[in-house]
Amino acid sequence: MEKKQAVNPYLPPEAYIPDGEPLLAQGTYPAMIACNLTNGAMPHTPPQKIEECIPYITSKNGEHFIADIGNGTHIGYKYFHFDKDVMLELLVRGEGQGSFKVFADGECVGTVLVAASDEWRTTGTMLHVSGDKALYLQYEGTGLTQLKKIRFS
Repeated sequence: MEKKQAVNPYLPPEAYIPDGEPLLAQGTYPAMIACNLTNGAMPHTPPQKIEECIPYITSKNGEHFIADIGNGTHIGYKYFHFDKDVMLELLVRGEGQGSFKVFADGECVGTVLVAASDEWRTTGTMLHVSGDKALYLQYEGTGLTQLKKIRFS
């Protein structure tokens, strides 16, 4: 398979993208490449003042991350290719206390615990999956958290 260098400046150099193929489940990716982000009650209207907290992608001081991740938030990535067991690590911060359930093609394959922190912290779980998978994170807990990066090692 011919390897093509990723043209997106937010993807790591090792993230080559073969034509029409999933990203490799190795290396570090910015959380903002998520293709699905919802809390199940997101408004589908023109921009307006929103009273409730909803998850969104933002940038502050040159850092890109997903903010306001609350209980029930789903973050989806399509697709990753898994060719071996990997450690999935999430770089998180915020007042959130709970966990991210990790789903591969709808099957729960792991849980990543989240503790409140003002600083970015890494937390993770081993994944035992293979093949091309849609990867989803579902936050369950109290408070709001932020997600900056996902890493496979």
